[in-house]
Amino acid sequence: MVLLSLLVALFVTSGVHRDLKAGRVTATGFSRKGRLLSRLPSQAWALGLMLGFGISFVLIPLTLGLFHLLGFPGLSFVGFALLKAVYTGLLAFVVTRWVIFRQLLLVPQT
Repeated sequence: MVLLSLLVALFVTSGVHRDLKAGRVTATGFSRKGRLLSRLPSQAWALGLMLGFGISFVLIPLTLGLFHLLGFPGLSFVGFALLKAVYTGLLAFVVTRWVIFRQLLLVPQT
């Protein structure tokens, strides 16, 4: 999770900056008030690591607790592969969205 979040943050940040400079993306109408994301670091590597570790500290115990409550002693290979495919896609979407919003907070309001 940490590596995925770090790589997503590095690639998405450079893409957002490139699109902002080219004028393909604007931050007009973007709410800057009361955002938790504004407290996160703006550097891509620090943001990716913080999101990765933060999500890991929440998601891993939640998943293990859910499996324990449901009585799953383990997963088959196919079950594990399906779980990885689903949560990796969802995790990438969430991290990408947060990184884009964090980078848009850096754009001076006009």
